Amino acid sequence: MFFELEIRPRVCDTDMLGHINNTVPPVWLEEGRTYFFKHIFQPPTSMPPLLIRHIEMDFRAELFQHSEVLLQTSIKGFGNTSVKMHQEIHQNERCCFIGTSTLVFVDPETRKPCPVPDSVKTGFAPYLMA
Repeated sequence: MFFELEIRPRVCDTDMLGHINNTVPPVWLEEGRTYFFKHIFQPPTSMPPLLIRHIEMDFRAELFQHSEVLLQTSIKGFGNTSVKMHQEIHQNERCCFIGTSTLVFVDPETRKPCPVPDSVKTGFAPYLMA
């Protein structure tokens, strides 16, 4: 199952050729992660601190301003101290961009990695990829 977020591209997201600039999809991925976390953790401040460790991006097709995009977020898996997220950006029913990010949970006092909390595993479970 995916968590879905619709995004309306803005004029400032485009380049001179009229397609979405390659710097924009990573920003949309962050927006998707933010809304995903807010959806699961109420209040959002109950979300344990995370740091991004690694991001992979695959541009598959051009994106354009005049059609909304659908951002889908799911969980690819868990490590001892991390979660791997899978995100896709679709436009006009075509997958145009895929991003994978590894986020590490950190103890706010020691600033060192800490185990993935059980509350996170439970909250993310419906979105775990098969």
